[in-house]
This record gives sequence, C-alpha cells and structure tokens, in this order.
Amino acid sequence: MTPGSKDDPSNYLPDGFLERTKDVGRAVPSWAPQVRVLAHAATGGFFSHCGWNSTLESAVHGVPMIAHPLYAEQYTNAVLLTEVVGIAIRPRAREPYGIVGRMRSAAAKELMQGRGARRCAVVPRSCRRRRRGARAAGGVLIQGAAGSCQ
Repeated sequence: MTPGSKDDPSNYLPDGFLERTKDVGRAVPSWAPQVRVLAHAATGGFFSHCGWNSTLESAVHGVPMIAHPLYAEQYTNAVLLTEVVGIAIRPRAREPYGIVGRMRSAAAKELMQGRGARRCAVVPRSCRRRRRGARAAGGVLIQGAAGSCQ
C-alpha cells in the first residue's frame, strides 16, 4: 500500500478531511502502531471489532473498550468482554437493520464519562498493575524471558 495508490486509505476520506480535522484530533489514515497507541497514557478507550489480538492488546494496556464485533468469533469475544470480564461496553442498535449510528457516540460518552467508565475502569487498572509487576525484576515476564534464554 503506497500513498496515492488505489488501496491508499486516504482515498476513502472526503476531500480536505485531514486538513479540516488537524486541530481537533489525530487521524491516521493508514495502519497505526496499535500497541504504541494503546500503551499511551492519553488513550482513554478503544473502539474495537473484538478480534482476539486487539482485545488482548487493549486488556494488557488497561484500556477499556467499546465492543463492535463484525464477524465470526468477534461476537463471542464481545459477550466475554462485556458480560464476563467487564472491560467493555457495547452499543445497542435501536435502528432498523442493526445500524448503530448515534449509539456509537452514546457508547463513547458512556465509556468516558458515565457508569461504563467506572465499571470498565476497575479491571484495566488491575491489568496495568499486574503488567507492571510482571515486568519488574523477578516478575513472571522477566523470569520467563530469562528461562527461555538459557
């Protein structure tokens, strides 16, 4: 994928979109370094399709999610994240044919400010604490890495 090619994601954005939005936020019209973004302290939530790798990356970095599954096992993962583990909320479609439009905005607001923020923040905080402990001297990750290098 090269800029200007048929597959360039910026071809799908409206003309002038990046220029108009540059002072509002950051748009990455190509593949983003997802793990680095999730690890950043300013990341308050993650709109996820609930693929397993993305789910694990978000959980490890303690970032709560808005679950929006698209295919196959992603629906099962969304149920696990929302109803069992409690680190995600899920917008409910109230419009015909499962279109969630305004519900996505409502879910984002709920994740950042509402009850969902309080509920989803508990598990990710404990994930961050465990991750720090695992990386500390003598932690599980350090021991495992040392053991595999011998």
